[in-house]
Amino acid sequence: MARIIDSAVVGCGRMGCTTSDWVKKYAPEYFFPLSHADAINQHKYLNLKALCDTNNETLNKVANHFQVEYKFLDFNKMLQAINPELITIATRTNIRSHIIHRAYDFGVKAMHVEKPLCNSMRELLSLEKILNEEDFYFTWGAIRRYLLPYQQALKLVESGIYGKLQEIKINFGSSSLFWTHPHSIDLIIWAAGNRKLESIQAYLGKLDNNQKKNLIENDPEVLSSILYFDDGVIGNITRGNGLDFILTCENAELNVRADGHEIIVYLSENNDYPKYKKVELSEISEMQGTLAPLNQLFLCLTNNKKFIKNNLLIKKDILKTQRICFAILQSHLQGSIPISLNEIDEDLTIMGKSKEGFFS
Repeated sequence: MARIIDSAVVGCGRMGCTTSDWVKKYAPEYFFPLSHADAINQHKYLNLKALCDTNNETLNKVANHFQVEYKFLDFNKMLQAINPELITIATRTNIRSHIIHRAYDFGVKAMHVEKPLCNSMRELLSLEKILNEEDFYFTWGAIRRYLLPYQQALKLVESGIYGKLQEIKINFGSSSLFWTHPHSIDLIIWAAGNRKLESIQAYLGKLDNNQKKNLIENDPEVLSSILYFDDGVIGNITRGNGLDFILTCENAELNVRADGHEIIVYLSENNDYPKYKKVELSEISEMQGTLAPLNQLFLCLTNNKKFIKNNLLIKKDILKTQRICFAILQSHLQGSIPISLNEIDEDLTIMGKSKEGFFS
């Protein structure tokens, strides 16, 4: 029998412990369990031992709901008291980097962290040193790559039956760079596989950078962003509605529509005009939602060589995705010219404040 892994959730809000009613009502079944605490509770070998939040009222409420005995207002006291093997982090971005560093220094070997990872390139460069350690396991909140509809669509593309992949397009509406588009970029990087990313070109909405050119206060809307890969494949982030993930091949287009509610293939079968055809979804596996990345961390902690190797690739994708977020901003600041991932100002910082006054 596998051993039990003591786990803790840091940040007990929407993603940490309280899935929103809207998501519960409208999201596809593949997204559940979504909150970190729900996912830990549903894993056979993960034990939700502690919760941590700076809001005492929230902390008491979720601790009662999940029947968790150990609750902490102070993250450092939590580490010392329960010594968890796995933690999840669902705080605001401005303290995530500090928490990751502190937990790593304390000896925590596995973390699942919400996106984005950090607010500045300097923080990212520091985090890269940690994530590149082979015996440290890491996943983050861009979870669509784990979910059945997305995996099924990509397998159809990789089978070659529709010809070579030409474009990966993300329609996530009029959305902000830090709040939404780590999801978009993660999907593009995942679908692109081992292709080399040559450059990024982007045009953003209004920036609040009155104090310094490289210090952005708000979370700007992505009006357009294109990722250029070495074999001619293009990743395209648009303002199109639908929460769609579209894979364009030589002979057909596959669309994971509405956050995974369905897969539609658009193709010509008899040399006539293309038509839309629904693809039957495979039977859902038990490891969906946030449970999927947490299970990967569990398997890494229990020395599963296959998943340890896979997590090395996932960590590289996470770091690349976060770096691309900064590259999108850098491209815009330089007049929307194409830039490489090595041309980002190390002092570039984005605080990610929304119109409502919330930080990402």
